[in-house]
Amino acid sequence: MKLGKRTTDQQLEEQGIKSKNIPWIGRFFKKHKGITVFLVLIIIGAVVTVTFSRNNSKKSHTAIGNAYTTMTLEKRDIATSISVTGTIASADSRTITSTLNNIKVEDLNVQVGDVVAIGDTLVVFDNSDLNEDLTDAKSSLAVSQAQTANSLKAAERSYNEANESATVQAARALENVTNAYNSYTKAVATEASSKTAYQEAVAAEETAQKTYENQKEKIEKLEKEILQLQQDLAAAEEEEQSSIQGKITKKQQSLESAQKEYETAGSIYKEAQQSTATAKQTYEQAATSLEQANSSYTKAVQDKEDTDRNNKNTLANQESTLENTKLQSTNSSKNEEQQVENIQEQIDSCTITAPISGVITSLSVEAEETFAGGEVLTIQNNNSFVVEASVDEYDIPDIAKGMSVVIKTDATGDEELEGEVIFVAPTASSSNSSNSAMAGASSSGSASYEVKIQIKTGSDRLRIGMSAKASILTDSREDVFAVPYDAIETNEKGESVIYVLDTEMSESGHGEMTQMSNGNKGDTTKSSGAVTQNKRAIVVEVGLESDYYTEISSDQLTEGMLVITGSSGKSAGIDSGDDMNMMFNGMGSGMPGGGGNRGGMGNRP
Repeated sequence: MKLGKRTTDQQLEEQGIKSKNIPWIGRFFKKHKGITVFLVLIIIGAVVTVTFSRNNSKKSHTAIGNAYTTMTLEKRDIATSISVTGTIASADSRTITSTLNNIKVEDLNVQVGDVVAIGDTLVVFDNSDLNEDLTDAKSSLAVSQAQTANSLKAAERSYNEANESATVQAARALENVTNAYNSYTKAVATEASSKTAYQEAVAAEETAQKTYENQKEKIEKLEKEILQLQQDLAAAEEEEQSSIQGKITKKQQSLESAQKEYETAGSIYKEAQQSTATAKQTYEQAATSLEQANSSYTKAVQDKEDTDRNNKNTLANQESTLENTKLQSTNSSKNEEQQVENIQEQIDSCTITAPISGVITSLSVEAEETFAGGEVLTIQNNNSFVVEASVDEYDIPDIAKGMSVVIKTDATGDEELEGEVIFVAPTASSSNSSNSAMAGASSSGSASYEVKIQIKTGSDRLRIGMSAKASILTDSREDVFAVPYDAIETNEKGESVIYVLDTEMSESGHGEMTQMSNGNKGDTTKSSGAVTQNKRAIVVEVGLESDYYTEISSDQLTEGMLVITGSSGKSAGIDSGDDMNMMFNGMGSGMPGGGGNRGGMGNRP
């Protein structure tokens, strides 16, 4: 493969790109003004000689008035491209390998050069030993799966039992809490009612006690009064005694009544004391029962919490055991399953079929021989091709996927094949020095990058391994004004200009032509019966530069203009006496120090 070289002489013509000679002299002369005048004159003489001979064969260029060479301005398509040389390869190549080892080749259905279709059986290896291994592996897998199923069932059963037990225990604990709460509620009510009864008994006792004590004081008072009356009676006169005795009798009667009431109050007081003692005992028992009910309820709640916590832990443990058993059951048979799959894959790989349609280009096995593993064969698609080429580091930045390509080969002659860039390597090739095809195509030590071009035009003359030349279209313009590179000059303002000839015919003209030029503006000399031509400068914008033409644009451009492409000598032959004069007239101001004008270097081919 040959390193890519930037093309400098291409132009689009209709549907293809034609290569022309490289017009490098104009650029070379501009860049190297230090070359001696003598060398310049020799080079210019050779260029002018070749230029005149080619101008005679170009329809777009015409010598007028033995002073200028012109071309008719027209719109055209132009393009830039990069040329590369590479090798045709298959667009789809498959090398089939096998991990089978120490196995006999049973059937070999192809040889190198055979054309095969996708799905065709190519090679068959003997799989009898593998079938026996597969039977043994399936038996081991069945045993392992049965053991795994039993372990899994046992774990599921333990989990279910633990779940049921937890449900029962939780229900019982909840029932105990409910009962204890009900008992506590009743104890609270009993304690409250007994407390009220006790308080009422205490109040009744206090009332009976006061009544009893009041009656006692009343009796003591009556006894004192009776004693005093008796004393008064003993000391009283006879006539007073009767009255005092009457008072004593009344007091004694009151005393007897009070003593009866006192006895009754005493009985009531004793009964009240007994009722208070009984109510107190009942209240104390109710309070004790309430404490016990509260303790029972608290304990029932704690027992339920403990039961729920233990059940939760038990279920979590059983669930973990179940999940671990599931994982173990999955992994326990995995090795056996993998063994079965591996053997089955080996059996399947004993029959090799064509993954693509194409031609067998290499074969590493023979019938009835023992295969040791590795490469079996290679198939390459012989109906779809790519050009594999290397491009140097100078050109690779200008190439991208999707670019259009024109391809030629010796086998297809002048036929131009359509192509497209499908791959541009992101890094340089690792073996630049080993590729002799790159020698001379790049500077010493430059890197090269792999490029692949899809050939889109079918041809039955293409073969894998052929050499191919490809022009990668990097840029293009359609239907634009374009002139040869040397037709564009630079004026004193640094603007790009072209010069055109405006032709005028006098009223009595008989075909005589005079033409004079003075600087960039141009002067016109008229004479009766003559054709007058005026040299006029037009400032243009320069666009895409192809290998021969350069795109220009200006609102002053029209199709059919006569654009000066260079100065010339006599149109029909040049005698020795006029050679040097013709050369200087042809160069105009293109000599060093002559104003920077490039147009005088002559026409491009």
